[in-house]
Amino acid sequence: MNENNNDHVETRIVNETTFELIKNEKWSLCYYFIGCDYYLITLYAVAAVIGVIANIFVIIMICKYRAKSVTNYLMINLAIADLLIVTICIPKMIIDEISISWNYSEFLCKFMSCLQSTLITVSIYTVMVIGIDRCMAIKNPVWSFFILRNVYNYKSIILVITTIWLTLSFYYYFMLYPNTKLEVLKKFIVNKTTEYLEKNHTHSIERKNILSNISQFEYYMTYTCTTNFMSFSSEIHMTFISMDFILTTIIPCFVILLAYVTISFTLWKPPLSCSDREHASSQQSHSLRHNRKQIALKLLVLSVLYVLCWTPYNTISYIYYILRLLNFNLSPKMGQSVFKLGQYFQLFAFGNSILNPVIYIWITRRSR
Repeated sequence: MNENNNDHVETRIVNETTFELIKNEKWSLCYYFIGCDYYLITLYAVAAVIGVIANIFVIIMICKYRAKSVTNYLMINLAIADLLIVTICIPKMIIDEISISWNYSEFLCKFMSCLQSTLITVSIYTVMVIGIDRCMAIKNPVWSFFILRNVYNYKSIILVITTIWLTLSFYYYFMLYPNTKLEVLKKFIVNKTTEYLEKNHTHSIERKNILSNISQFEYYMTYTCTTNFMSFSSEIHMTFISMDFILTTIIPCFVILLAYVTISFTLWKPPLSCSDREHASSQQSHSLRHNRKQIALKLLVLSVLYVLCWTPYNTISYIYYILRLLNFNLSPKMGQSVFKLGQYFQLFAFGNSILNPVIYIWITRRSR
C-alpha cells in the first residue's frame, strides 16, 4: 500500500515538474528550436504602429477633404486592405516568431490563413487597378472622361472593389481552408527536449522520467498551423503553387509596370504641340515640362518600389515550395537560412502596406 502511494506521489511530482519545466523554459526551448529573432519582432512592431497611423490618416484625409472620385474609392479600399494587413497579418507574424506552436483553435488557424492571403492579394490587385485607372486618365484623357461618365462611374467601381474581395475570398477559402490544419510536433519536441535537458538539467531530476511523461502535456506547445497539399498529387500541388505565383506576382507586376511605364513616357513627352509652343512663354513651357517629368519619375519609382517589395518574398516562397515538391532536401543550416531570409523578405513586403498610403497621396496631389 505504501509502495503504491509512493509511486503515485513520485508520478505526481514528476508530472508537475515536467509541466513546470516546459512552462518555465518555453522561451528557452523556442529559441533552441527555431530561435526568436527579437530584432525582427521589433521591426514588425514598429511597422505595425507606423502602418496603422499612416493608413488611418489616409482614410480620414480622403473622406474629409477630398471630393468623390473613382481613384479615391480605390485609394480608400487600398488603405483599408493595408490597415487590415498591419493590424492582423503583422501581429500574427509576431506571434509565430515568439512561439513555436499554434496555441489557438484549428478554426482560427484556417481562418487566419485564408484571411491573410486574401488581404495581401486584395492590396496587390487594388494597386493594379489604380495603375490602370491612372494610365487611362493620363494616356487618353478625353476617352477616359467619356468612359468615366458613362461606364466607369462610382457604382461600377464599387462593383469592381466588391468583386475583387469576393472572388479572392472564395478562391482562398476553397484552396486553403480544407488544406490548413493543426499538425502535432510531439516527436520533434521530444527529440529536441532530450538534447536540451542533457545540456541544461543534468542534476535537476531524472531525464528519463520527464521524457516518459512529456506526452501527457502534448496539448502544451506541440501544435503548429500549417497548410499542406500533400493529400493531392504532386502535379496538382505544383499547379496550385504556380497558379498562385502567376496570380499574385507575375500578372500584377506586369500590369503595374506596363501601366506606369506608359504613364511615364506619356508625361515625359513634350506637353505642347508646335503651334502651342509659339503662343506659350518659355517659362510656362519649362515649368510644365518640369512638373510632368517629376510626376513621371515618381510613378516609375512607385512601380519599381512595388516590385522590389513583393517580388523577393513571392519568388523565394515559390522556389521553396517547388524544391519541397521535387523532394530536394536542404541541409538544416541552409534550410534555417532560407527560412530566416523569407521572414525578412515578408517584412519587406508588408512594408509596402506602409508606403502605399504615403506614395499614392503624394502622387495624386501632384498629378492633378
